[in-house]
Amino acid sequence: MLEADSPEQVIGKCIYSFIAPEYLEAFKASIENIFQGRSGILEFEIVGFKGTRRFLETHAVPFRNNNDKTIALLAITRDITERKKIGKILVESEAKYRSLVEDSIEGIGMSKGNRVIYANKALLDIFGYDSMGEFIKIPLIEHVAPQSRDMMVERLDKREKGIPVDARFEYKIIRKNGDIRDIEISTSEVCIENEKYVQSTLRDVTELKKIEDDLREGKRFLSSIFESIQDGISILDKELNILQVNPVMKKWYAHAEPLEGKKCYEAYHGADKPCEICPSKKTIETSTAAYEIVPKREKNGEIVGWFDLYSFPLFDTVTGELKGVIEYVRDITERKQAQEGIIKERQRYEGLVNNINVGIYRTTPGMEGTFIEVNPAFVSMFDADSRE
Repeated sequence: MLEADSPEQVIGKCIYSFIAPEYLEAFKASIENIFQGRSGILEFEIVGFKGTRRFLETHAVPFRNNNDKTIALLAITRDITERKKIGKILVESEAKYRSLVEDSIEGIGMSKGNRVIYANKALLDIFGYDSMGEFIKIPLIEHVAPQSRDMMVERLDKREKGIPVDARFEYKIIRKNGDIRDIEISTSEVCIENEKYVQSTLRDVTELKKIEDDLREGKRFLSSIFESIQDGISILDKELNILQVNPVMKKWYAHAEPLEGKKCYEAYHGADKPCEICPSKKTIETSTAAYEIVPKREKNGEIVGWFDLYSFPLFDTVTGELKGVIEYVRDITERKQAQEGIIKERQRYEGLVNNINVGIYRTTPGMEGTFIEVNPAFVSMFDADSRE
C-alpha cells in the first residue's frame, strides 16, 4: 500500500506523513477518538513512497492495558481504491442515464394507476407545465381530453386487472391552457421494488394528424404541402411506383435521382423486391394507415440513419377507390441513438453492479431507510436466497 521496499522503510515513520493533506484533519480526529476509548471506521487517501495515491479503509479499536487505559490502537486496513473507482463509474453512469432521459426530445413519464410519478422536461412542455410538482399532483385522467377519457379509464382498469393492452396507441390530451392535442404514446410496464409502474414515451402528433385529415378529405392541395413541410413526402401508386416526392425526399435521396418512375424499394433501399416489413404494402392491402421504423440507406446500401415511416391510403374523393399511398417520413436518427444510448448505459450500469464482488445497495432516505436495490454480492453477504 505504501510502496515500501521493506518493513524497515516504514517502521519509525509517522503515519501522518502518508496521509493525503485533504484527509489529514479527519484522520487526526479519528485517532483522537480512538485514544478516548471509541472504535472507529475511516476512509481516507494516502500517498505512497513513489507518489501513488490510494484509498484505504481502516477499522481501528483502542488497545488497553490492565488498568483499562488506552495505550495504543489496533487497526485493520484494506485498499479500497478499486471500489472507489467503480463507485465513481456507477455514479457517472447513472447520472448519464438520468441525463439522457431528462434531456430527451421525447416526452418520457412514469405513472402508477391514476397517479403521475415522474415527467421529464419534454413531457412537461407537451402538456404546457413549467414544473413537475404542479403537473404530477393532478390525477393522470384529468390530463386526458374528454373525448379520450372513456378509453383511458378502460385501459387503466384493464392494467389493474392484469389484462393485456396495446403498448402503442393515440389519444387526445388537454394542456394546462385548455388546448386539445393529439398524442402518440408507447407504454411498457416496469417493476420497481415489486411494484408495477407504467413507463410512457409521448409525441405530439397534432400537426401530423391535421395533415392526415386534410389529405383524406381533399382539403389541401398536395403540391403546397410538398413545398412547405420539413419532413419527407412520397406519393406511390398501388404497384409501389413513385409518382411524386417533395424537396426533402429529393435531398435525402439525391444519389438515386430521378426518383419518380422508380419502385420505392429500388430508389430508397437499393433492392430488387419489396421490403419484408413495408407499411405501404400493408396500407395497400388493408386500406388503412400503417407505421414502421425503417433504415435510411446510402447508395452503397450502408445504413446511415433511421426514419419514422407513416403510410396513409390515398383515395379518390369521388369514387372512394384506393389510388395509392402517401408516405410521410420523419428523420429520427438522433432519437433512436439517444434511446440506444439509454439502454446501453443502463445495461452497463447493471453489469457493473451485478458482477462486482463488493456489496452495493441503495436505500430510501432517512435513518430507517429500506432497501431499494441490492447487487448479488450484497445478497450473498446475508446468506439470502434472492434479492427479494
